[in-house]
Amino acid sequence: MIAGSWRFWRKRAGLWLLAGLVSSWLFASGVGAFAQTEPVTQTLLQQGIERYDQGQFTAAIEAWQQAQTAFVRQDNRLAQAYVLNNLAQAYQQLAQWPAAEAALAQSQAQLDSLAALSESDAWEVQAKVLNTQGQLQWRDGQPEQALASWQQAADYYQQAGTSAGALIAQLNQAQALQTLGLNRRALQLLQQTYQALPSATGPLRAAGLRQLGIAYAQVGALARSQQILEASLAQAATPETQLALGNTARARSHRAAATGQRQTALAYGEMALQHYQRAAQSDSALLSVQARLNQLSYLIETGRLAAAADWRALATRLAALPAGQPALFAQLSYAHSLTCLAWPVGCVRPEWSDGSAIPAAAERPTAAQIAQLLAAARQQAQQQQDIGLVSNATGQLGHLYELTQQWSEAEALTQQALWLIEGQQLPELAYRWEWQLGRIYQATNRGDAIAAYERALGALKEVRDSLLQVDAQTQFSFRDYVEPVYREFLEVLLSPTSQQPLASAVLKQAIQVLDALQLTELENFLGCNLARLVNISETSVDPAAVKLYPIILSEQLLVIYEIPGQPLAYYTTQVPQPQVEARLRSLRRDLTLPGKTPQVIAQAAEVYHWLITPLEAVLAAQPQIDTLVFVPDGLLRNLPMGILYDGERYLIEKGYAIAIAPQIELFQPRAAARLNIFRGGISLPQQIRGEVFPPIEQVRKELEQIPAAFTSAPPLLDEAFTEANIEQRLQNDDVSAIHWKTHGVFSSDPSNTYLVAYQDSITANELNALLQQLGQRDPLELMVLSACETALGDRRAVLGLAGVAVRAGARSTLSTLWRADDDANTQLMTQFYQALLQPGTTKAKALQQAQQWLLSEAGYPAPYYWGTYVLVGNWR
Repeated sequence: MIAGSWRFWRKRAGLWLLAGLVSSWLFASGVGAFAQTEPVTQTLLQQGIERYDQGQFTAAIEAWQQAQTAFVRQDNRLAQAYVLNNLAQAYQQLAQWPAAEAALAQSQAQLDSLAALSESDAWEVQAKVLNTQGQLQWRDGQPEQALASWQQAADYYQQAGTSAGALIAQLNQAQALQTLGLNRRALQLLQQTYQALPSATGPLRAAGLRQLGIAYAQVGALARSQQILEASLAQAATPETQLALGNTARARSHRAAATGQRQTALAYGEMALQHYQRAAQSDSALLSVQARLNQLSYLIETGRLAAAADWRALATRLAALPAGQPALFAQLSYAHSLTCLAWPVGCVRPEWSDGSAIPAAAERPTAAQIAQLLAAARQQAQQQQDIGLVSNATGQLGHLYELTQQWSEAEALTQQALWLIEGQQLPELAYRWEWQLGRIYQATNRGDAIAAYERALGALKEVRDSLLQVDAQTQFSFRDYVEPVYREFLEVLLSPTSQQPLASAVLKQAIQVLDALQLTELENFLGCNLARLVNISETSVDPAAVKLYPIILSEQLLVIYEIPGQPLAYYTTQVPQPQVEARLRSLRRDLTLPGKTPQVIAQAAEVYHWLITPLEAVLAAQPQIDTLVFVPDGLLRNLPMGILYDGERYLIEKGYAIAIAPQIELFQPRAAARLNIFRGGISLPQQIRGEVFPPIEQVRKELEQIPAAFTSAPPLLDEAFTEANIEQRLQNDDVSAIHWKTHGVFSSDPSNTYLVAYQDSITANELNALLQQLGQRDPLELMVLSACETALGDRRAVLGLAGVAVRAGARSTLSTLWRADDDANTQLMTQFYQALLQPGTTKAKALQQAQQWLLSEAGYPAPYYWGTYVLVGNWR
């Protein structure tokens, strides 16, 4: 797996783009405040701005330091504050964080020493300082503090009458709000920013719209991003906007491909390539190269290797770029793409892998050519004194040696890349090189591979907030650049070279790694930090439940199980991962077709043999066990475990209730005294987001059959089932549970995970926003969504269901994996609530009894009817 250098580029440059937009906005507006200074000093200020704009940050620092000396001599404190803030910006670009923080503190001290900030120039400088302060707080994983700083910056910019600066601060605020999980507020702020843009046509409005479109992409609103960027293009058809549109279309292409929408993905891909081609015609050599590099990397990611064959033409353009950090970034990105062309495995995304021919060796770059490019980039980075880029080039060179299996050179270079950034607070690089070391050690049978992977995961924790910046390229590359670290570590832990059984401590560590992966994946999906969550092991023990952790490894299926009061244990089935995943996909597909029951039974028997047969003797010796709690991995998350078949009976017929529990629980809430269910639903046909949802005839019947002991208010039906009415009901009623019978779609694309309201949709984040209106409250005891479905072809679709559960704050969520039969669904729900009326009946047991009744007594023996239900979260 190749970790592309352009992700480090975005980490280093992304905040600068939001904070500065362009250098003329970031610096030049403050220069007018010092018009009375000496011409030489004015020249130094302008030189610094020009060097910064060219990416020559060391040269910019030298110019500004000379200007600063002059301002100290003149005792011009406002000018000193301005220049010190500029220096803090430049130090950030060089990853010299202590120097940036020191310069910023000195800048603020100069402002504090002034009698008052009463002039627009002083207000603007204070706004710039607060903006920079927010950047540093953001980088340190303090989004709340960053948000406060940017809010203050916006106020000062408005006082100074600087609309461009206010726009900068507002866009930054939106990104902070999104990371904090306040998506609705983020989108509201972006909408306010849009409305506040200058109404006149012209470059400022076009530039503002472009940056607003980029900001929408960074909070995952890709459709809105495209709309705003197209409006910018209508104002001024600039290459910068073409490049931004290409990036948004590229993100939409990857998002569609990851969720199984191949034709849609292809259409967006062609759109991206067209925009890149137009941007490549720019008079700016750098912008033209950036567009061509993006086009090249996209062609490689999507497996169009033959179309990327003109890679040689880029070398001449790169050589003509002026020296500076942008040119270095471009060289490293180019080297990464060439490495992918030479070794496509691991670079072409799985959803695009269709067996396309790999170009002949003569048409691909050689290792020597790539090594020469990286060596030159490393030398230039050393000349610019940019430790981060030196490390980047060195680490990429180490990876090149890894691919050519020159292990000693690969190890030495990777170690050097790590030593270079020691103490530099660059965990986004540290995790890559520790991961690389882990792979090298594993390939050479070195015992320290585990330690290297542990260090890589430790560094990943430090960059958690940066993983939450969910521009879609980051979100969907999570599977390429973050998940593999966890997966490979599990492989190393659970596939030892010796024949000794795995120790209990190793099994515990494997569960912790799986836990961390699922938590990080959920955070990445939702785009916010789930700090409220606690590990399931911290909750009280259920003596009647056994927890099962099935893990799909490359050559085996390993199941760790935990019986209360006993050490962790495990068993394995030797079956390769491709065979497991092919069977699971086929079984999941056939389950949605009622006429495929024989095929379902045959396949479910095979999966039962893998997962349950080795456990039968253990369960027989533990008669107190009545609940199986699965913490499933990979494609197993899309499978309802109750349909597994032992040759005679389904698993739900064998005396065990079944629940699905992510390795996390929401709050440790106290149990509700009784359920007070908020009922609602849509029986009318709806057309939402271009999809037609058929009528659900038995909505009223199902909701009315919920026992009166669980309800207090009448249901919201059809036209009354609107977001406004839902919000009012949640505010006014003492709600502890929700039962909504309405269509819904769960997908690994958060923007395409939603519930259907009347002529509208409610996303997971919008549902969370609705529930936030309640203020301090106990979490929902139960959420039932009885007419939803997961997107077929989307291997991570259940992530959407888990995301809805987390965002709703529900201890337990009962829903469907595919669209349920209306009559069967109503009968099952009736039985479910009748069972819950019985004292001591857990939710998992109530669902088991309802499914057994549907299977054996209601005339619905096919798994299609009763197998669609899953209980996620707390099973008690």
